[in-house]
Amino acid sequence: MWIYGDDAYDHYFGFDLGDGESAVAWLRPGSSAEPQLVELRGRKSVLSVVGVHPERGVLIGEEALYASGLTELHARFKSRFLSEPDEAGRVLALFAGAVADALRADGRFGDLSRALMLVGCPSG
Repeated sequence: MWIYGDDAYDHYFGFDLGDGESAVAWLRPGSSAEPQLVELRGRKSVLSVVGVHPERGVLIGEEALYASGLTELHARFKSRFLSEPDEAGRVLALFAGAVADALRADGRFGDLSRALMLVGCPSG
């Protein structure tokens, strides 16, 4: 159960997963400040695009969109949940994993095992 200010977490993240763009906001427990947008791959929002490159791994955003040599490229993957829920879930897991990897690589957030991420996935 999540309780605001609980000592179990050092960071709270809000992940707005959009069909076109996605963004992550960060808040420290007990802070009265507004959540701050976190840069992912140098941008405060990224295109909701994920690609798999045989040597570079999973790429997101414009990096995936403009990369050559990809073995997979997915955009607007949320909209496939009604027709292909298993495939859409697999692609969503690739994208979310790459977002978490970008947060880890940033190094500003310490131990992400002590972070709580709330995902908003609005859809029509």
